[in-house]
Amino acid sequence: MLMEKERIEIVEYGKKMSSAGLCKGTSGNISIYDPETGYMAISPSGIGYFETEPEDVVVMKLDGTIVEGNRAPSSEHGLHSVIYLNKPEARAVVHTHSIYCTTFAALNQPLKAVHYVIGGAGVSEIPCAPYCTFGTPELAESVKNTIGDSKAVLLQNHGLVASGPKLHRATTEEEQRRMFGDAIVDNEKIAVNDAFKPEEFTYMCKLPSGADFYVNSLAAECDLLVTEGFIEPHFFAGFSGGRKSILPGICNEVTVNENHSYRAISNQNAQAGVLHHNPIHEDMVYAARKVNVQFILNVAQNSEKKILAAFAGDLEQAHEEGVAFVRKLSQCPSIEGDIVITSNGGYPLDQNLYQTPKAVATAEACARENAVIIMCASCVDGMGGSHFEKLIVKGSVDEIDAYLSKIPPKETIPEQWCAQIYARILKKHKVILVTTYLDKETVEKANMIHASSPDEALRMAYEMKGKDAEVVVIPDGVSVLAVKE
Repeated sequence: MLMEKERIEIVEYGKKMSSAGLCKGTSGNISIYDPETGYMAISPSGIGYFETEPEDVVVMKLDGTIVEGNRAPSSEHGLHSVIYLNKPEARAVVHTHSIYCTTFAALNQPLKAVHYVIGGAGVSEIPCAPYCTFGTPELAESVKNTIGDSKAVLLQNHGLVASGPKLHRATTEEEQRRMFGDAIVDNEKIAVNDAFKPEEFTYMCKLPSGADFYVNSLAAECDLLVTEGFIEPHFFAGFSGGRKSILPGICNEVTVNENHSYRAISNQNAQAGVLHHNPIHEDMVYAARKVNVQFILNVAQNSEKKILAAFAGDLEQAHEEGVAFVRKLSQCPSIEGDIVITSNGGYPLDQNLYQTPKAVATAEACARENAVIIMCASCVDGMGGSHFEKLIVKGSVDEIDAYLSKIPPKETIPEQWCAQIYARILKKHKVILVTTYLDKETVEKANMIHASSPDEALRMAYEMKGKDAEVVVIPDGVSVLAVKE
């Protein structure tokens, strides 16, 4: 299949766009352009994003010639083509009908760069192209004549179209300046790790588990390697921070996937708060030592993301001191209940279903036999990664677990570990998902129960467990380390 990776990405981001309310039904469209072949992959016409499969995405030339695909391309393909033809740096185009942009477009008003995100378009205000009927060459010409140096343009009485180097972008210079400050951005080279570019990695060795260790070549070749990070409980690596800056931080997809294999995740020591004999942690430490990490700076944060303490020095010693500090703050004896309510602590960790096993695993530690777990997550970005989305709806809980258990470590599928953890928990407990953006049908396909509010979920749970059921509430399941005594 031509442009397979790009077609998968379009399906994934189409669902995210729909879940975020940027478009409804079959409206809006997405494309990715490959300048080497001259081909554009674009979302199909007349089919919802959650029904679209990669083979439905159409591959075509910028002149409108269809190269591959079993459906008609979006009626706005000419709009996308004109942007690629006039902006050589563009590699992806997204057209949406978001409420606020459409409001400005209906008022025929430009969108001024009053926020740095809007400034990312590269101009002081995003212009508004004069109205033309959708899907026509006239609309494409109107955009061509209006967009100028901007990366985005409003479409009068219609919506917005924006372009960029990719759908899933690296951090922008503006964002780097906010994070690091002008002095660092102006005087230092900042490299963004891309796990999907094998040419940027160096093979180092076999890890204790037998996994192949590939690390970013910049780290493998440097004279002094210093890492930074923050420490909190991690649902299968024990704790974050320290060695995780290397693995998975700057490794390629081969190493990351194998480190997260079914065999590794199913180890009894691969759980929150456990480092001793944890195979995932042991591989991470070995990797960090192999690239000679000479100094680390890790911090502990409170719920407001303010620094409580800092730990610096040797890779393992400083991390162990930080872990001890965080353990004192976050660890507590588990309080068991018949109903356990939790969340990921709000945005951004509740942005999709893929992120939610972190808190559900904490709730598992407090759940009695056959208890009901209520997980609250908006899931504004939908299910999450495309691999996870396919795995979590692949069948019954037992069928999913059986399928994953047969996958050899070196053939680990990206994101399978979250489906594996959910399968483990769902075998023992019913999970009610309180979500604003995932519909009932999608949630049920994932072997969970849908609820629109915490009150509705609690009523359902009481019906399952009885009016005298004991309830445990964990407001932020990511930051708590509940230990059974």
